Amino acid sequence: GWDCHGLPIEWKIEEQYKKGKKNKDEVPTKNFRSECRDFASKWIDVHIKEFSRLGVKGDWKNYYSTMSYDAEAQIVRELGKFLTDGSLYRGFKPVLWSTVEKTALADAEVEYKDHTSNTIYASFKVKKTEKDFLKDSNIIIWTTTPWTIPANRALAYSSKVKYSIIKIGKDTKYFQNKKIIIANDLIKTVSEECNFKDFKILKEFDGSDFKNTICQHPFLDLGYKYDVPMLEGDFVTLEQGTGIVHTAPNHGPDDFNLCLKHGIIAPETMNDAGIYSKEIPFFSGIHIFKADPIV
Repeated sequence: GWDCHGLPIEWKIEEQYKKGKKNKDEVPTKNFRSECRDFASKWIDVHIKEFSRLGVKGDWKNYYSTMSYDAEAQIVRELGKFLTDGSLYRGFKPVLWSTVEKTALADAEVEYKDHTSNTIYASFKVKKTEKDFLKDSNIIIWTTTPWTIPANRALAYSSKVKYSIIKIGKDTKYFQNKKIIIANDLIKTVSEECNFKDFKILKEFDGSDFKNTICQHPFLDLGYKYDVPMLEGDFVTLEQGTGIVHTAPNHGPDDFNLCLKHGIIAPETMNDAGIYSKEIPFFSGIHIFKADPIV
């Protein structure tokens, strides 16, 4: 049988459009799907002829294809069984997404390559805590995806990590005479990258002391007035960053699962084309990949 659905076939049709200088967005969806179906049918016929020529035996007159109406009807019937027994539900989770094709991507359709990304450190001021020594301090995070800061809903820490409260001196324009918090093992790296040498470690403590601590979003003045809780996460490491992870549930499986566990449901961050939704204050209408300099 043949799997006839997916981006590879669509890309072939789009290549034909490009050669003919045709704009895909101007082609009615019905027509586009029809051309994809015709393309798949053509190559099924080619495959059958080639297999037969090579001596491959099969019931070629009664082959299976995912685009056949019989197959699609059977899929609906099987899905109906889940519906009738109550096991079908609608939910949300982050998936690999193409803002160009405006569709989800399978893992097999994605290739990774090294590139230079924008990275930032950001601070979340402690709003409420059960530990007096954490009051009036700033939780520092590091991220390679600044555009996800508007989607932040939590901060993840590890109870197995030792953290320090550091008071910054006057040799940097950031956080002068203020308290920041980062993991002990990453103090040297962070101080070098942020270019501050005048600092004093006020206290070392266990990550478990973060329990029930609530922070403010760094964009509080832009309308981000919701609480940002600190949550223990088993994915927090000391490989890089600050030992505290900025958590945006709409943009990563670890983030999503941690927030789901604690009942945190975030609004939709962007639309299919990668434009911030109206639910995102200040950034609404901006493309996510143009947001880094603004953040």
